[in-house]
Amino acid sequence: MKLDKTNKNNSSLIKLDSPEDIRNFLEKPTVAIAEFLTGLLAPKGTWPAPYVLSAGKVVQATIKGKLFKQLGKEINKYREEGKIKEDYFATHKNQASLLELLQFIDNDIPDEEIFKAMKSIFFTGVASDADARQEEVAYQFLLLCKKLNSMDILILKACYGIFIGKDLEGVNTGITNFGDWVSTVSEKIGYDLPELVSASDPKLVELGLLSARAHSDQSGIRAGKEFRLTKLGIKLCEFITRWE
Repeated sequence: MKLDKTNKNNSSLIKLDSPEDIRNFLEKPTVAIAEFLTGLLAPKGTWPAPYVLSAGKVVQATIKGKLFKQLGKEINKYREEGKIKEDYFATHKNQASLLELLQFIDNDIPDEEIFKAMKSIFFTGVASDADARQEEVAYQFLLLCKKLNSMDILILKACYGIFIGKDLEGVNTGITNFGDWVSTVSEKIGYDLPELVSASDPKLVELGLLSARAHSDQSGIRAGKEFRLTKLGIKLCEFITRWE
């Protein structure tokens, strides 16, 4: 499956400046996959070797097809409701954002939490009230999200829920110990596996989404209602939760 916005001569390539092409593209995958699966069920030996995929590839293709169709339905729904711009693909930045989202789906098996986050970011950038600045921020956030995994997103959302006061039960925002912070976040996520939270911490700090730890043994954190979220982390969370 190829995604392109420049080659006008190849009818198999999607043109991001055409709403008809985008709609058709997002509606095709599940049909194509169904036809392919029908072919696989044909008598053994009727398919040339290069076209026989592993079971893993079939599952991967099925997942992608569902996500493409889901995205297409939501785009049409939000356009009809006036929640996103009628010409959401008109600007180069929004075209680039859509391409990033489509390419994310098309690569390997998409991470569900990252897909939901990127989809929310995309819709925030093309919302009916979005200006040029928000379009640019949305594009940058899409690029940033591709560096994260589902655990990273869950950690950020747990901290954001505490920051906005949505999930303050049993939380002490005045803690200054990293271990206590990890335990609290792990409990809010519901995994009860603090080691996973600790493993994600260095990357989130490096990307500027969480404040750095303190002391020579890295045991300290900055207390506060932000629960270690930086300004960048808070803004990203606003984008990834707006369309949940």
